[in-house]
Amino acid sequence: YFNHINPPGTFNITGYLWSFDDATTQTTIDAKKKFATAGVQNIRYRIFTAEGCTGDTTKQVTISPDPVAKPGVPLAGCTNSPLQITDTSVVSSGTIVSWQYDFGDGNTLVRAVNTPFTHTYTAAGTYSFTLITTSALGCKSDTAKKTITISDKPVAPFSFAGTPCIGNTITFTSGYTNTTGTNWYWDFGDGQVFNTSAGNTATHIYTTSQSNITVKHVVSIAGSVCAADTTFTIIPAIHQNPVAAFSIKKDTACENIPLAFSSSNTGISVWNWNFGNGTGTAAPPFTRTYNTAGTYNVSLTVTDINNCRSVPATDVLIINPTPVVNAGPDKIMNFGYPVLIAAAVSPSSVYNYLWTPAAGLSASNILQPMASPAANTTYVLQAEDVVSHCRSSDAVLVKVVTEVYIPNAFTPNGDNRNDRWMIPALSQYPNAVVTLFNRYGQKIFETNNYVNNTWDGTFKGTKQPIGSYTYFIKLNDNRNQVFQGQVTIIR
Repeated sequence: YFNHINPPGTFNITGYLWSFDDATTQTTIDAKKKFATAGVQNIRYRIFTAEGCTGDTTKQVTISPDPVAKPGVPLAGCTNSPLQITDTSVVSSGTIVSWQYDFGDGNTLVRAVNTPFTHTYTAAGTYSFTLITTSALGCKSDTAKKTITISDKPVAPFSFAGTPCIGNTITFTSGYTNTTGTNWYWDFGDGQVFNTSAGNTATHIYTTSQSNITVKHVVSIAGSVCAADTTFTIIPAIHQNPVAAFSIKKDTACENIPLAFSSSNTGISVWNWNFGNGTGTAAPPFTRTYNTAGTYNVSLTVTDINNCRSVPATDVLIINPTPVVNAGPDKIMNFGYPVLIAAAVSPSSVYNYLWTPAAGLSASNILQPMASPAANTTYVLQAEDVVSHCRSSDAVLVKVVTEVYIPNAFTPNGDNRNDRWMIPALSQYPNAVVTLFNRYGQKIFETNNYVNNTWDGTFKGTKQPIGSYTYFIKLNDNRNQVFQGQVTIIR
């Protein structure tokens, strides 16, 4: 500002002229001038009187420079995230002593230093940020303005699901589901990370057992400087999977013989068996019987108390056939005349034989011994396969007779009961001759092989009438025994 001072004396002043170095003028009694450049400025002042006189004076003033405000601030930011504010304001001479900030959110700040600092916006929106600087000589800068856009951060809590065991798939689900320009970042805590823009879920398989795994998750959006705050979840443990193990006692792996199953596993909550002929969930030890010979693929899968599941343990079980033992037909033995026990065993193999009791047998460890017991005896044959140790048994009765019993009647009436004249004792006398006569003395039957050719009450295919018939039986034994009597046909 430039002010007129009346000169000494009395003058009738009629005009004023202020002249400046930039060729501008003013004609008011007082003048105010804003100089565009700093430096020494010449100020010329002239007054005019009514008498035509003029008075001139010239003075010099030194104009100090205005500072230039240059704030440094990001043009975009996030709610509740501090923005770094820097300053590069300058003044061509002198120093800046004051920085006056207006953040546009109702907050202002005057600082005496230009060191970096931060400001936090708590609500999303567009803000006008301004800075005015003042030099030590009181010169103020023009207002520097910047427009700042503040956005909300995405909120991205997450959860996980799945059984925490080695090799199992764990599914992670982010709470942020907007797919427009979104990138989901996952750090699974085992050195593996995953970035995806395909959706808010991710899967991961942990390959080693570990505990207290910290999983981290961040969501970022294309075109936005705002990423979600990192969220954390701790998985307490990734558990080791159990190793299934079992054994089968196979020393007698035979049809219809219970086999013992056992396992060394502990801490198991679920047992899943596949026996090759069915399934089960029994906890060992237990026994299981296979009714049919063959090859069975047995497997066991276990689940432990952590709900971790093993891979199947397997074994091949061969069930051997049980030998079919036939001790032969029951025998009638004439006292003192040994009989052959016609036993048989199948299938063909090598067997150990054992007859009990051994008394009265020619040998107790062969298939077909001779039997000569002193009294009626039931013999039991046990046959055991020397390789598979499968065994079975059967019994035969050897009936001892001290004389030949000859029935005195039979009923050949076609009802399949007592239709033939059976003389069982003759099985001990293969050379016996049987002859029959009717009441007229006519020979109507004769054979030397009666066991296989018993009389059916006919003669030349004709049924003989009811009545009595005379027989002669010559045993042809070492005692030359002969029996004579009558047999009656009853219808």
